[in-house]
Amino acid sequence: MDLSDVAAALQSRLAELGERMALRIRASVDSYDDESLVPLDSLCRSCAANADLVLTHLSRRGVPDTGSARETGRVRAE
Repeated sequence: MDLSDVAAALQSRLAELGERMALRIRASVDSYDDESLVPLDSLCRSCAANADLVLTHLSRRGVPDTGSARETGRVRAE
């Protein structure tokens, strides 16, 4: 199994990974603990999108689309 196989296997679980990442961030970073600032569903989607960006890059399926990361930055800056 090479890195692209691992990336593909993880991509099939993006929703779960995004949620687990978000819950871990919530537990570790005080500013993410306030639901009114960053709703959990928004954080889950952001984590899943960023994980997808990294995994796509690792599987070498083209140039990564950084649009979701830019959008997260824009929303958080507001």
